[in-house]
Amino acid sequence: MADASPIVSKLGELIAARLEASSPASIADLYAAGASSLDLGPKLAAHVLRHRGALASWLRAAREAPSADAGLERSPVRSLAATFVRWLHAKNQFVVLDDQAIAELDALHVRSLVQVEKALSAEEPDDRVAAELARVVAAHWAGLAGFVRARLGDDPREVVCAEYSPALQLSVLGLRHIDLSSPVLDVGCGAGAALVRSLRAAKIDAHGIDRHAPADEPDVATVADWLSFPYGRRRWGTILSHQAFSLHFLHQHRAGTDAAFDYARAYMTIVRSLGEGGTFAYAPALPFIEEHLPASDYDREKIPLAKELLVPAVIAVQRATGIDLDYAMHVRRR
Repeated sequence: MADASPIVSKLGELIAARLEASSPASIADLYAAGASSLDLGPKLAAHVLRHRGALASWLRAAREAPSADAGLERSPVRSLAATFVRWLHAKNQFVVLDDQAIAELDALHVRSLVQVEKALSAEEPDDRVAAELARVVAAHWAGLAGFVRARLGDDPREVVCAEYSPALQLSVLGLRHIDLSSPVLDVGCGAGAALVRSLRAAKIDAHGIDRHAPADEPDVATVADWLSFPYGRRRWGTILSHQAFSLHFLHQHRAGTDAAFDYARAYMTIVRSLGEGGTFAYAPALPFIEEHLPASDYDREKIPLAKELLVPAVIAVQRATGIDLDYAMHVRRR
């Protein structure tokens, strides 16, 4: 596989470029997309056909000796499946993919890559191989559409997951650098961990957790599920979460799912992980659980939000339920 490294590296670049140029702009587009708009494209197709033998050998070796490494070269199935999950979460941040769903997604990619390997290994002229690859790609996108439709239905709602500037996040949370007691944990820091990086640049001891955190920078952030992350006890000076943990908790609470209880347990784990005088600052607010915090242990402070700082998802919930959500919350441990 070492000899294939430059070829696979270039393949990864071309796949990324092709996805950026032609992947569906929305979940509805994924449902409706035809094979013609989701083909390999001339540059990617030319690269694959030029290196048929090397790429077939690489896929075979990766299949026969799977690796826990998430990189494309050693684990193409995991790499490509993870790319799709990031795209899906960017379109609807509330999609929950359990172990069974991830296994299903992996299996879908395994089937497609086995077919790609078989096409590349065939003693056929390039035009026939290209036609077979186009068929496999079209079938793969159809499989992904079915995977999403099974979870979001025929009329999918998009709840875009965005990353905000560090200055905006601190403004919404009603915080300044001087207000932050170390160590700081950003729950739901995002793929870029922008706020964490900004705080670290200001010489503040900060770390982030996120399901899409940068895996290759463990000092900056940890890839983790915020429901099961080991927060510890009396460990953190400040815990932040801007339009992340509490937004998802609010969603599950309104939906009446069993996951709402998991969020309630995680919420209490988070506040217990604060050191003396430590603060959990988050938005949107969670009045249905905040009112149950024992006053002997925690102080609560509402930080009013300007209307222009309310994100659409929070506005929609506030209108639908009448719940007062136009403030950030500071929960401070006594």
